[in-house]
Amino acid sequence: MSRYLVWFFLPLLATAAVGALLFVLSAGAVDDKSFRSVAVLDRKIDLAKNAPHPLVLLVGGSGVHYGISAETIADATGRPAINFGLRAGLGAAYMLFEARRVLAPGDTAILALEFSAFGSEAAINRISTTVSLARGLTWFRSLSWRDRVRYLRALPRSRLISGLVAWLRVPRDPEGKDPVAGITAFGDETRNRPDRASRARLAAMRANPDAPPGFDAEGDGVRAIRAFVSWARANDITVYAAWPSHMDYPEFQGREFDALVRSVAALYDDLDVKMIDTVTSSRLSCDLMYDSQYHPSDAGRPQSLRRGSLSA
Repeated sequence: MSRYLVWFFLPLLATAAVGALLFVLSAGAVDDKSFRSVAVLDRKIDLAKNAPHPLVLLVGGSGVHYGISAETIADATGRPAINFGLRAGLGAAYMLFEARRVLAPGDTAILALEFSAFGSEAAINRISTTVSLARGLTWFRSLSWRDRVRYLRALPRSRLISGLVAWLRVPRDPEGKDPVAGITAFGDETRNRPDRASRARLAAMRANPDAPPGFDAEGDGVRAIRAFVSWARANDITVYAAWPSHMDYPEFQGREFDALVRSVAALYDDLDVKMIDTVTSSRLSCDLMYDSQYHPSDAGRPQSLRRGSLSA
């Protein structure tokens, strides 16, 4: 009987050992799929770490990346400001984890997270695992054992192979572009002037709007926000909240969306985090958007900054 058990478990153990080895060897390797996100993240981390403190850090996904100008806020406040907008698909947990690594006592963090961050979308997902693994094992090691299991389950198996291959070649952007060429010394994105391709993407989105995002009080995003605010207070970091710049279209209209807005406002009120603008002031007409519901164009960005309290 024991002999059969050995032959049954031996292949399983061998497979697990090979998988663990591939996982460790692929850590820190940047493949083509993660190249753009890693390049932008590395650039913004470098800017934040080299900026004088205390600074203002604008935290969120690509809505912050395209929609808020850190340079304008720096001019208005007289304090250094860095646009730390990344990619909403990374999830609030990972974006806030990276924000923690560049913030210092005395700093101010402004959270302008996309509405999806407050829903039931898993923060440990294909994008966050792929990108974080390309930067090493730091985030993985910070997770609980339960979340480490979730991480391993979410990580695409193809990433283990592409990670090994990445050590043998220089990664490339799938579109052949330099992801950081348009990022200024403030972390702001300047390549958001509408063209034929961006107009086509925006038109397709308007024709097929997503359902209004919901609110999940026990979701990954809300839990990550609560943990971040608690950490910030313990480290003498001031936290404000702002609504993300967003397009005036069906996804952000109606009773379901209004309920989400009330829930988000109640969350920040419960955390004693001041909201420094309103949903209405952050809503832009379609002609002021670049290529998605969260991306203002070069003409829309100045409009999205007409929030006096953002510069207070």
